[in-house]
Amino acid sequence: MRAAGLLLGVTVFGVMVGCAGGERKPSGLVLSPDDGPLASLHWLSGVWAGEDGGAVTEEHWMCPQGRLMLGMNRVSDGGFELLRIEARSDGIHYLASPGGKHPPAAFRMVEQGANSVVFHSPDHDFPHTIRYVLKDGVLHASIEGGEGAERQTMHWTWRRARLTTN
Repeated sequence: MRAAGLLLGVTVFGVMVGCAGGERKPSGLVLSPDDGPLASLHWLSGVWAGEDGGAVTEEHWMCPQGRLMLGMNRVSDGGFELLRIEARSDGIHYLASPGGKHPPAAFRMVEQGANSVVFHSPDHDFPHTIRYVLKDGVLHASIEGGEGAERQTMHWTWRRARLTTN
């Protein structure tokens, strides 16, 4: 299973592109979201990055195609997380694999707006809730969970970034 996770990670790194407006690539290929069950999440696709306390965090999301969006999160200190959003018969789910961990933690979509989405898993240790909000071109992400004095929230703020090659 680790080989499969590594292959997925390499694939995600190799083909990660945005789809907002059908971004044209040097090959002439235009990628755009399809009209499948995840099309309303197209605003999340692309490359997002921000810096906090000297650490650079980036999150990449591929265009929604069919019943799947693939993503990854990487921190300049070496941490990473493989991500996916998938449409299932019982709803839309966010699956996170910190460090490529298998099986992934699953969170069900519980709220969606034009530029926002909330996923929740009350049985997961931490976090219980994952939230994305796009406002004025800035992507705000947060995770929260725990009870009482143990309640914890973490926030990230990202702007669109461009991939460059040397």
